[in-house]
Amino acid sequence: MPLRSVSVHNSNLPDHLQVCVARCSPMHTLSSRSAGRHLMTFSPVKESVLARLKRSAQPPTDALEDVIALVHHRFQVPVVMVSLREGETVHHVACRGTTLSEMPLDQALSAGVLTTHAPVVVPDAGAIAHWAGHPLVTGPDAPVQSYAAVPMCEPEGSTIGALGIGGPNLPSVTGELPGELQRFARLTMAVITQHYLYHQAADRFHQDPQPLLCCTLDGRRVLEANPAFVRWTGYTEDTMPSLQQLLPSASYEAFTAAATTAPTVEDETEPLVVHLPDGRQTKARVALHPVLSHGQWAYVCTWTPVDTKSEALLPRRHVDTLLHVMDQAPVPMQLTDQATGQILYVNARFTDTFGVAADTLEGVRTLDHFLDPSQRDQILTQLREDGQVNGFEFEAQHPAGHTLWLRASVTPVTFQQRPSLLSALLDITDQKQYAANLITQRQRAEEQVRKRTSLFNSMSHELRTPLTSIIGFADLLAEETIDDEQRDVATRIRNSGQRLLHSINEVLDWARLEAGQEQPSLGPTLIDAQVREVVRMLQPAASNKGIRLEAVVPDGLSITTDAFLLGRILINLTSNAIKFTDTGAVTVRAVATTSGVQLSVEDTGRGIPIGFLPFLFDEFTQAAAEDTRQGSGLGLSITRRLVELLNGTIHVETAKGTGTRFDVYLPDTAARRA
Repeated sequence: MPLRSVSVHNSNLPDHLQVCVARCSPMHTLSSRSAGRHLMTFSPVKESVLARLKRSAQPPTDALEDVIALVHHRFQVPVVMVSLREGETVHHVACRGTTLSEMPLDQALSAGVLTTHAPVVVPDAGAIAHWAGHPLVTGPDAPVQSYAAVPMCEPEGSTIGALGIGGPNLPSVTGELPGELQRFARLTMAVITQHYLYHQAADRFHQDPQPLLCCTLDGRRVLEANPAFVRWTGYTEDTMPSLQQLLPSASYEAFTAAATTAPTVEDETEPLVVHLPDGRQTKARVALHPVLSHGQWAYVCTWTPVDTKSEALLPRRHVDTLLHVMDQAPVPMQLTDQATGQILYVNARFTDTFGVAADTLEGVRTLDHFLDPSQRDQILTQLREDGQVNGFEFEAQHPAGHTLWLRASVTPVTFQQRPSLLSALLDITDQKQYAANLITQRQRAEEQVRKRTSLFNSMSHELRTPLTSIIGFADLLAEETIDDEQRDVATRIRNSGQRLLHSINEVLDWARLEAGQEQPSLGPTLIDAQVREVVRMLQPAASNKGIRLEAVVPDGLSITTDAFLLGRILINLTSNAIKFTDTGAVTVRAVATTSGVQLSVEDTGRGIPIGFLPFLFDEFTQAAAEDTRQGSGLGLSITRRLVELLNGTIHVETAKGTGTRFDVYLPDTAARRA
């Protein structure tokens, strides 16, 4: 049989390292030219290299240590590390000269390679700031004074790890060092990939629903049979015969003839007679595929049972396609018997998600392990009514004890001549947890708002009632006191009380708006009357500062809105303009628009700094520190919310030192004159 071999020899290496090279070199395997499905033609499932090693029952420890030994021999350095990245952690899966198993990414020696995806050579490791305190770099006996590393890349180019070396001094061939080290990195990736593919092939061998048998090239010894072969024939591991015993002489001669004619028999043979342990006979076609198993070449024999009554080959092609789709799927998938719920086949993503080995699921009912009985009944009911299931969400019990949330799509299929269910599962545990956290946070926020509203409602009575009395008594004192000094004191008490009452009213207004307790009551509103009333009310405040307060509004302008909220908007904007204007005038205007009314409050005050405009309508903010003496910083925030309650918008135009204008646009079905 013309098998290709690999010859690796380097006369400069000691004998024990010659063995290392032979063990580390990627083996060439014969591949199929057809689209047929067998052990050596699957594509790896997309998962991290580290996840592959963790999932493997037998990591390639010996082979990786052999690579480390080769690198150590070539460069004569005390420290060699093969590192793989997982998130923000670097795992040292194989190393020499250190016992470190993992490090945070920002402290790892290989961090530069893993983040830049390029080789790194560091002549003075002690000069790197983020390595300060690293046990391999600092201290009198630290072995790494210089360091070099190269990225380890997957075939598509993504960097998944690094191969690094360190010692007192790197080899003198520093210019050639990265390239030479990169060759060892490729060898390391080949070792890991070969190991993964080998164990993936072994998993597939045991999961395959087609009867499979692994035997020596001459057929004299059976190395292993998969569960499907055991179920088909009835032989057990202890009673498994050789092929010479399994096949009658004529069938065995046909088998050996096929095996010696070509190294790979892709087209199945004529039906061969097979002896069963109870004395009966059955028939099957067989295809042969050479593989490397446990260090020796062997055949994987794929048996396709034949209906002995009609000699018709049982359907296979649709099974191949179905299982191929499942293997390539990025989500967990399973095939179950529709009648019993027993698992017939699962892909690698399924075993990863549930943390179970495929062979432990043989004959297990999904109902027993993962589903509540009522949930399976819901799925079956929906299948009967709709023909399929899309987006069914349910809780599944993980074998480790915790709960997973899954979203399932289920389609009825025929598998191995029996009604089955093909399920694609999406793990939505994180989404459900996120949604639950949002609900909890919302409930807490609503509770906080309720408590705050209750507090402010209490303050409304407890603060405003006595404060109103203080202001009233101050008014009486100011009017009845003859002494100028006493009158001045009474006036100050009154003014301070009024400012405090204004601030309290603003806080309480803001609390009501926050709690959603302020709702507009719409009705016909005379804009000119509202504007003139506000100007009349605030005229004394403007006169006290020596500035003009003017109203420019056409008679009879009317819209449908909330008159009370409109008055509060005008009072807030006009009093604010008076407060920050020292000379000149404040003008309140109103004009009809095609869809409502535009109100403007313009002043000749100090203006607003341009940098403050993005924060102008935020709560408890003011343009300058000295402004905190003139209010709570809530007036404009409240005004904006009131405008929004009326489905309006508010805009500002300002220039430092020349004044400010606020424009409020309020909608109406039509602006009209009374």
